[in-house]
Parts: sequence; structure tokens; C-alpha cells
Amino acid sequence: MRTRVTVTALFAAALLTACGSIGNNAGTVVSNASATAQDAGAALTAEQIASQLAIHILRLDVTITYDKDSDPEGLLGQPHGYTSKVAFSDGRIPKSDTAIFSKGDVEVGGLIEVFADAADLRARLQQLKDDGTKGGTALFEYDYVKGAILVRVSHYLTPAQAAEYQTAVKQLS
Repeated sequence: MRTRVTVTALFAAALLTACGSIGNNAGTVVSNASATAQDAGAALTAEQIASQLAIHILRLDVTITYDKDSDPEGLLGQPHGYTSKVAFSDGRIPKSDTAIFSKGDVEVGGLIEVFADAADLRARLQQLKDDGTKGGTALFEYDYVKGAILVRVSHYLTPAQAAEYQTAVKQLS
């Protein structure tokens, strides 16, 4: 099974030091949301963002649009939580790689989480990093940020495929 590690820029140096090197299958490190762009994209919902990404990534298909009752993490609509969230699949990921996962799992394609501001998003990235260091799966994904938007992408994509998400996220309006 292939694994790729994606971490925030500050965590990358520590990981490289601890592990020696990540190797050819490593994910890309994503830039942090800047204070000057903290509200960029906050007016869009996760579903609208998915529609924009699907223009560039033709195999992206929204599988779940979460509400307060269906969000498994219970963060939707909570103080400092995300304001909207969707799960998506990516048809380029072989079904054999994700057979043990459910359609809402990041491994099947990804998740889009939209926050009220960049500070809440940064707190979420820290939570994901902390969960990953405690044995969670958060380190085994690609994370792309624009303003208050977090796009979490499956590590089952190749680095080149994941880079398409990075490019598409940069082009969000």
C-alpha cells in the first residue's frame, strides 16, 4: 500500500528530521492561509467549491453534502467549526485501494471544509496534525488551503493527480 504524507509547512521540517526522508511517494506541502487572505472564499459553500473544482478535475463527484445531523465529526455549524462540508470521490482512485472505506472517507477522494475565517481553518489544520501524530489518518492526505477553504485530498492519488487539486484550489474565485 502506498502512503504519502502531507503536513503544514511548519510541521514538514520536523517530520523530515524525524523520518530522515519521505521518499518518492510523499505528498506536497501546502501553503498556509495568510492573514491578508483570511476571508477569501468564505462566502462560497463547500458544494459551490466542489462545482468549481470539478471544472478542472473531471473525475470529482460529490457524494455527501453534510448537515449538522450527518456530520460525523460534529463540527458543522459549531463555534470555530466549518460552515459547510462535502465529501467527494475521485474516479481515478482504483476501487481496490479504497474497498474498505466508506463514501464519506477522505481516502475515497476527499473532503472540502469551509470556515468562517482563516484562524478557524488554521486551528483545524492543527487538530488534524495532532490527530495524525496520535495514530490518526490526517497525515496521510494532501491538504490544500485558500483563505478559509480547506480541501483534503486522498493519499491514494499520485502526486501529479493531487497537484491538479492544488492548481484548481489556487484558481478558486
